[in-house]
Amino acid sequence: MGKIWFLLYNVIAVPLQYLYYQVTRHFNKKISEGILKRKGQTERIKRALEPEARTRIRILFHCVSVGEWEQALPLISRLKKGNPDIYIIVAFFSPSGYNYAREHPDVDLKVYLPFDSYFRAHTFLKLIQPDLWIIVKHDIWPNHLFAAHRLNIPAILIDASLPSNSRRLSPVVKHFNRHAYKAFHYMFPISEGDRDRFLQIYPYPERLMITGDTRFDQVFTRGQKALKKSATRLFNENNEPVFIAGSIWPSDEKHLLPAVERLMKRYSLLNVVLVPHEPDERHIEDIESALKTASIYPKRYSKIVEDGVNEARVVIIDSVGLLARLYAQTDIAYVGGSFGPGVHNVMEPGILGKPVLFGPKYLNSFEAAELIKCGGGFAVNSGQEIAEKIGEFIEHENKRIEAGNKAMQLIRQNLGATDKICEKLKEIYDFIPGKDSNRDNHIMQR
Repeated sequence: MGKIWFLLYNVIAVPLQYLYYQVTRHFNKKISEGILKRKGQTERIKRALEPEARTRIRILFHCVSVGEWEQALPLISRLKKGNPDIYIIVAFFSPSGYNYAREHPDVDLKVYLPFDSYFRAHTFLKLIQPDLWIIVKHDIWPNHLFAAHRLNIPAILIDASLPSNSRRLSPVVKHFNRHAYKAFHYMFPISEGDRDRFLQIYPYPERLMITGDTRFDQVFTRGQKALKKSATRLFNENNEPVFIAGSIWPSDEKHLLPAVERLMKRYSLLNVVLVPHEPDERHIEDIESALKTASIYPKRYSKIVEDGVNEARVVIIDSVGLLARLYAQTDIAYVGGSFGPGVHNVMEPGILGKPVLFGPKYLNSFEAAELIKCGGGFAVNSGQEIAEKIGEFIEHENKRIEAGNKAMQLIRQNLGATDKICEKLKEIYDFIPGKDSNRDNHIMQR
């Protein structure tokens, strides 16, 4: 049965994927950039690895984009600290993650993961020859897993999550995944519920180890840095309430912008920060146009930095990499994606003691569900509900502070996933720092 699934995937799914990327590259800049950047990558990898003696342990991380990169960072840093001689390679699928990561002192080589044909996957992994392949969260490409298994490269999945409504559990896909996921050496789910769901597609319960989510550790670190290094001050008065909407999509804005209009009419001192998920010119112009139609005149962050002053009550952030520091300046947060593809990182405002609002599509986020349970997060289903909840927090400061403290406490209680994963890796693999081993013997065997 396994061979049949392998053939079906490569005869049907892979050609359709290829066709999709070739067609959409003409309309989607990110896909076009990803295709162009992958050209000639094999030779670049060869040149990068050529000077490296094969006496160094190589660990390959795979992160689909920015969020998974942030989750990988605590573990990457811990491994490097344990043994600076480890050669760390990070593969990205999305140009967003690749570009955001820039140069990092703990990363020796940054690459794109090839598109998922078996030949490309096999060539890529055979070239890199990692001693361990660590995939973060859920970006699973079957042919890469099949190739890793064939090459005896142990693959593990960390921060593994499987929402109850995931398409990976739909009847036909579930049967295929039972074959593909068998290639994982170990899996580290974030919670007991996720572990139970993974048992539907992973046949080795003894290799499913609950370790929590490294995102908590990274968010805590970023929050501490954000408190020490703030972004440019956006508003002149420090005692005025500030609402921030982070990582917002057009699907969020349909509900959010009418709520902003309603709130600003009711609360004359309210200031608002809008942070588009993709801050491209067209998206920002669309937001500006919608606000001006409501007689609200925003100012761009880049213009505030240039002028040094701001008289506007609404600021649109047209730069990337500022969100954590901006949350530190605000009082109430909304996290986007939750009226569209799925909510983004709800923990960044939470660790800074802000109550967190998000739309109805939050089942992709374990943390969002936990925030609701503890009283630090709130799901809203319409612009009216957004306005009502923010109004409640403006008028009742004690409720806002209480909710923010609950959010912060939840994240602090969930720290430590990086430690747990490191300990498990030390137990399983004799080449991981912290365990007595003969590294050279391991590499010779590989």
